[in-house]
Amino acid sequence: MTSTGAKLKEFVAKKAVLSLNGVTIGAAKNWSITEGYPNWKEPVAGSAIARYGSDTWDAEVEIESLYVSDDNLHALVVTQDIEYTLITTDYDTQYPTPGSIVKTYKVLPTQFKRAGNSSGQGVVRSYFRGVITAVPT
Repeated sequence: MTSTGAKLKEFVAKKAVLSLNGVTIGAAKNWSITEGYPNWKEPVAGSAIARYGSDTWDAEVEIESLYVSDDNLHALVVTQDIEYTLITTDYDTQYPTPGSIVKTYKVLPTQFKRAGNSSGQGVVRSYFRGVITAVPT
């Protein structure tokens, strides 16, 4: 991971910028990127100690946002087998010289959900999920 500024500093989510397929998701409420090497466990005959290992690199992205037509997340999910570019920009809190980390991911959309309250109160939210197909740059 690229480091910016001083060690052990915070990154502020409210200053983070998330864009998918060149469109900034301005109404993103929550988002997460999970990546790593999943572990597996296998019993060993005649032993009380299992065999452990790690699988291949795996990652996924989840985005929750207000449902706005500008994001058009639904249109990305209905296209089949097309990868899109996800760019995240995180800004640190180290002043007086703040910095940022930009990461680029390739995402294959897998799910879109739209949800709202039937009472007419609140807003409609969209949920987007995708598989990250390559190690970020």
